[in-house]
Amino acid sequence: MISKNSIQLGITEEDIFSEVTHFLLRKNNRLFSNDQLIEKTGISSDLIFKWVKSGKLNSSLFPNLGAPCEKCGNLTNHSKICRECSQSITHTLKQEEKDKIWFDKIQRKPLKANAYRHKF
Repeated sequence: MISKNSIQLGITEEDIFSEVTHFLLRKNNRLFSNDQLIEKTGISSDLIFKWVKSGKLNSSLFPNLGAPCEKCGNLTNHSKICRECSQSITHTLKQEEKDKIWFDKIQRKPLKANAYRHKF
């Protein structure tokens, strides 16, 4: 469908995207995975990754397309980071906040109970 020669002939990325989305919107093609799409159309995986990350290829319309997670490398179609990594980061940040509160609490100098006081 889309060859490397067509890219050399001056076809823009938007033209390629238009053709790919038109191809994917056919009833039997909506559930294609990245590998199937590459095999059928001949486009590069980098373009698919770029379009998934930017939201051009919507995960609700094309649930089997994805891009690698920027943390672990597993394919995800939700955002730049997969759900597992996102939950892990959130958990780590919450733990850091708890640790900061605990550290601030133990760093406070307690008032000396037996301090000498002057009476006037």
